[in-house]
Amino acid sequence: MELIFLILFIWFFIFLRRKLHVTVGEEILLLFGSLITLFFLILSPKKTVLALLLIFLIFFIRERKSIHRWKRMDYDHLDPYRFSDDVERNVKAQLTSNDADWPLEAMSEKISYPRVLVFAQDSPLLGDQDGLFPIYYWARPADNELSFQEYGILVLTSGIVINTQARREKRDQQNKDDKFFLKQINLPFQGLYDYHVAKNHLFVMYSSGKIKVILIQKQWLELLELVLDTAIDSGWTQQVQGVLTELAATMPERAQQQAGTVIPAMMDLDGDPTTIDTSQIAAASVEVDDQAQAAEARQNDAVLERATADAMLAGSISNRSYNLHMNQTNDRFGGGQGHGVVGEAAGHERDSWLGRKATRLGGTHEKHGADRIVNGRYVQTKYCATAGKTVGQIFTSDGQAIYLHNGRMMVVEVPKDQYEQSIALIRKRIAKGQVPNETDPNNAALYVKKGAMTYEHAKIATKSIFDRGSTITVRENGQMVVKQVTFGQKLVYSAGFDFVTGVRLALPASTVMVIWISADHIWHGESPKEAVTNALALSIKPIITSGFIYMTASQFSGSQMGKGLAKSLSNGLGRKVGTETIAKGTMIAVTAAITVGPDVIDYFKGQISMQQLVKNTLVTGAGAVGGAAIGSVLGTMIAPGIGSTIGAMIGGSLTAMGTKKILDHFSEDDAVLMIRITKEEFIAIVLTQNLSTSEFTWIAQEVFMKADKQNLFKVMFAQENHRGFIRDYLTKLLDHIFQERESIEQPLLEQVSGKEDQFFPDPEITVVSEPS
Repeated sequence: MELIFLILFIWFFIFLRRKLHVTVGEEILLLFGSLITLFFLILSPKKTVLALLLIFLIFFIRERKSIHRWKRMDYDHLDPYRFSDDVERNVKAQLTSNDADWPLEAMSEKISYPRVLVFAQDSPLLGDQDGLFPIYYWARPADNELSFQEYGILVLTSGIVINTQARREKRDQQNKDDKFFLKQINLPFQGLYDYHVAKNHLFVMYSSGKIKVILIQKQWLELLELVLDTAIDSGWTQQVQGVLTELAATMPERAQQQAGTVIPAMMDLDGDPTTIDTSQIAAASVEVDDQAQAAEARQNDAVLERATADAMLAGSISNRSYNLHMNQTNDRFGGGQGHGVVGEAAGHERDSWLGRKATRLGGTHEKHGADRIVNGRYVQTKYCATAGKTVGQIFTSDGQAIYLHNGRMMVVEVPKDQYEQSIALIRKRIAKGQVPNETDPNNAALYVKKGAMTYEHAKIATKSIFDRGSTITVRENGQMVVKQVTFGQKLVYSAGFDFVTGVRLALPASTVMVIWISADHIWHGESPKEAVTNALALSIKPIITSGFIYMTASQFSGSQMGKGLAKSLSNGLGRKVGTETIAKGTMIAVTAAITVGPDVIDYFKGQISMQQLVKNTLVTGAGAVGGAAIGSVLGTMIAPGIGSTIGAMIGGSLTAMGTKKILDHFSEDDAVLMIRITKEEFIAIVLTQNLSTSEFTWIAQEVFMKADKQNLFKVMFAQENHRGFIRDYLTKLLDHIFQERESIEQPLLEQVSGKEDQFFPDPEITVVSEPS
């Protein structure tokens, strides 16, 4: 006997647990209550069974009396329109008194009927008959899936349709995106006499004895209570079936035959009646769903791409700072021998671009040491006014070579306009025996390297584009002369040199960025060729931006403004602040302005919300910059130099995406909200038209798939009426399609014109004279 009771207990517990969709706390209470019942069953089976039967009998009699009392109630006669008015009036009153979060836009006069058709296409409560229409519609797609399906509540004159999202068991999932399915609950008004609420459970009782138990969101529950109270108290749940049946009997016979296949009395763009094939809506919605999902996925891709680009810029700060130091920024703009520093840096840039293995040493200022090592050869850079002075710099006054490595003279890098003369001078030095371990004058070219700049260009490169009236001193016709430097010359030889340097510094990270973005695009279904092409296009902007940042930082620090700022800071801090420090600070400020600035501009233009601005800033700052710092450290540990930049970019982009996923739980992106509204209006406007599959696809691609659509959603957000804006946009696309149809149909009409008698018999015409 105890075993039978135990089996019954387990079955009863599982039944209630599944039926009531209980929470963890409720499940514990249910288990506790069931255990007590089981305890009494074992101790005193007969008494317990009798007690349970008595309780059940009392409950049954009480409910039958309630049903009998409800059936005997005499209510005033209602029609669907009066009932609809009662519901709307009560909802509006509740909104006014309690500030309920229910959209007024969902009231009957503003409901999009095509959206209703898609929402309730499988519901037995929705049909084509007079008096059956929507009263209130409140639904939206779920945040945790990219789906066209909307979940929420639809109140009809015949009952309530509730679409909820249910999680599919893992064994039943077809793929990783097949986690959820639609669970539709239909609550017909007819026979509904009472309901009870227990936390987030709604118990709906029917006069047939059937009870429906629904687990539902609290905000929906409040609305349902209001609608159910209105339906029961007004007597509509007694009359609805009879009233709708009576109205249906008065429909024309032809409309009766069409019921269930088409929905009449819709309007096309010209305001003329048209019909909607519900199967067409279902088929077309799949296409729109795919396009909208792709748009939201592309929105996430755009975040990844931006995070990667920002991480690339932020992670390259240390690399650019190191390069500023090795380029001896303080010496370059400090006067004196700054042109020699530029000559050395320019030569390194050229060798790097040509793929030579070049290493900088000059920044160490080691006495008689090499400035660079290029393909294993030690190089000393000298830039003087004449070739004689340039070559003379590597020898003592008594003709001894100064710069030696392993007993041989280092290669001297000279201004490119002095190259031929320098070879000739070295040839003479070899002939005199002044070049150690070299006796053949014909080998003079082995000891001379042509620089990347002329002497004059190197002098120009010490001037900033932010300064006016710059001058340089050069030798012309044997005399030293002062020359004015134009803005164009500084733009090419000074700023241009810095820009090329900044671009080169971005190339290692950009290569990884191309691989990173290409892989992401391939995972999202693009062909390898398309993925690489798109990734290359995306990498161009951060590369150019890197050049701009480096150029701006270097040029500002070398300007009179930058030097003045350094002087002021030196006085204020009590220690020397050099040009290099100003350059690094400027670089950080410009990087921050470039990564965050566009969002600030969009905010002041009204194209994003303050919430979106804060979110983007947090993603960029905490994600890209913070992650770049972490990645840079890890990359340096593994492979210093290139590893730092690559580690910064990967670490920054991953951290940025992680930060965004966390923030997505607290706030939704503006663009995602705009896409959702666009999807809703697409159903309401486009699906009402009699379009072919190719026309549906074209509009969906125009709205969701084109590269410039991110800007469309920004412009849409900036409008006071988001829905009105996208409605006008969709209407213009439909106008375009209809105009295209007319251009195709016109030649056919011209061919048929004049040949009507071949297709149609002559009608009998009766001429009626006009009244005088």
